[in-house]
Amino acid sequence: MEQTIRMHYANCNTYNADFDGDEMNIHLPQSYLAHSEAFNIMATHKQYCVPTSGKPIRGLIQDSVVSGVFMTSKDTFLDKEQYNQLVYIGLRELIEMDKIGKIVTLPPTIFKPKPMWTGKQVISTLLKNIVNKEQENRLYNMTGLNVSFKSKLSAKEWGAIGKEEGDVLFRDNEHLRGTLDKNAYGASDYGLVHAFYEVYGSEKAGELLTSLARVFVVFLQTHGFTCGLDDLMINKDFDKNRRMAIENGHLEGIKAAAEYVGMKEY
Repeated sequence: MEQTIRMHYANCNTYNADFDGDEMNIHLPQSYLAHSEAFNIMATHKQYCVPTSGKPIRGLIQDSVVSGVFMTSKDTFLDKEQYNQLVYIGLRELIEMDKIGKIVTLPPTIFKPKPMWTGKQVISTLLKNIVNKEQENRLYNMTGLNVSFKSKLSAKEWGAIGKEEGDVLFRDNEHLRGTLDKNAYGASDYGLVHAFYEVYGSEKAGELLTSLARVFVVFLQTHGFTCGLDDLMINKDFDKNRRMAIENGHLEGIKAAAEYVGMKEY
């Protein structure tokens, strides 16, 4: 039997959890009123923004950020099986909870010689199905999410093929341009999840975070990403610059101390 509290890392900031020996207490509501308060006020989906400033505090980190960048890159293409698998992984929980019915998919970006979908289309499919666009539009006469923002990763990092990838663009819940990274689904202001929260509410924003986390984990597992010791070793040029920075800082400290005691020419 498990003796630990399992918690998704998207909520680490909310609980100020840093996994260095932190402990948590469990409180079990004993009345229907307490149950209602816990569900409608204390649930993690209701704690997306900080009460004092209104800034987002929930967001994906680490492996999800790496996976999201690679999946939404301009040169990432998926065959039909991969596309359907990622979409199903992202929406499975909502299907099992009867929150959505038939999944609406998108046509491929490339038809010949083989149908291929982009990683951006996976994001678009998740958004359209989570919102349940047809029903929302019929009830509230709403259009989909329209938002644009800058990605944290500079577009020049991708070379000529990605010169526009630093500007993220969504129109009618469709991801048209830009690489998604921490600015989109991390605890960042004015990103994808923050805009989704403002338009559709905390419950939908929580569903989007859950779907993205599941999709990014599976994508990283199937497409691979490794980090070896060579990636962690400091090279000679960087070590030289580091040593010089330390020496310059030490020299400036001696100069400041000498000037303080009146020895300017020391």
